[in-house]
Amino acid sequence: MPVMETLRPLTPADPAAVTRLWSGTLAPTWPVLPGAVAALGPGVVAESGSIVIGVAAAAVHPSGRGGGVSLLLVDPGWQRRGVGTRLLDAAVDSLGTVPEVRAGSGGPAVIWPGVPLDLPDAVAFFTARGWTSRHDTVDLTQDLRGYVDPPFVPAGVATAMEPVGDEVLAFQAEHYPEWLATYRASRATAVTARASGGALVGTLLAATGAAVTHPCAPLLGPDPGHLHCVGVAPAAQGRGIGTLLVAHASRALRDAGTRVCLVDWVVRTGFYARLGYRPWRSYRMFRLNR
Repeated sequence: MPVMETLRPLTPADPAAVTRLWSGTLAPTWPVLPGAVAALGPGVVAESGSIVIGVAAAAVHPSGRGGGVSLLLVDPGWQRRGVGTRLLDAAVDSLGTVPEVRAGSGGPAVIWPGVPLDLPDAVAFFTARGWTSRHDTVDLTQDLRGYVDPPFVPAGVATAMEPVGDEVLAFQAEHYPEWLATYRASRATAVTARASGGALVGTLLAATGAAVTHPCAPLLGPDPGHLHCVGVAPAAQGRGIGTLLVAHASRALRDAGTRVCLVDWVVRTGFYARLGYRPWRSYRMFRLNR
């Protein structure tokens, strides 16, 4: 009997099968995230007869500089029979000649920054296939109902909540071009920091309620919040402006009724720890250089 009968493209008719696979492989560690399943783009499906036994979603980043495998699932009854390897190889091949492929992130649809460390079999799978990692990253959370400002925040910089407009987008294009697409597409509000002369020196994105579009939001409970893409102009770094931005955003979301707030894709955990944010989930940032 062959390992599987067919590989075919992932289609809009497949979410129910993806949900079944997710429930059977990742739950209860990672309950099914309907928004993540709905947002999956191109991919490859493995079938035995008419039964879907595996799926891999993969897409090229809009910049064209890389791609990502955002999800790889194999039915437990078919694991360790080469199905996952064939799906992964097909997904990577579908990305063409991009020089780098990431696991989790890298494409336009992102569920996790990397491979969740609380899924050790998945970590072992990518390690065994030669994918490498230079660091891990962490998602942090805090119940903002207990948020208080840190003992010290810098003076001489004005912070405000404002829409994501042309000036904010120009700031990203100059200093953080990798975030430009995120700012353009976001339904969040920008928190801005301006020097005494009015020049923009820092931004972040803050969302609460219906504006939170992160796929993990259902795991945060009612009235979630999300802070991300915190950036300070290089010439203004080292003055506490990042702390001021996060403090302003946390206070504003608390006052708006936010409960648990997520800060995702963090490497500098100590920066957020002094503002009350604590580790929630961790990820290995695997990549494949081609």
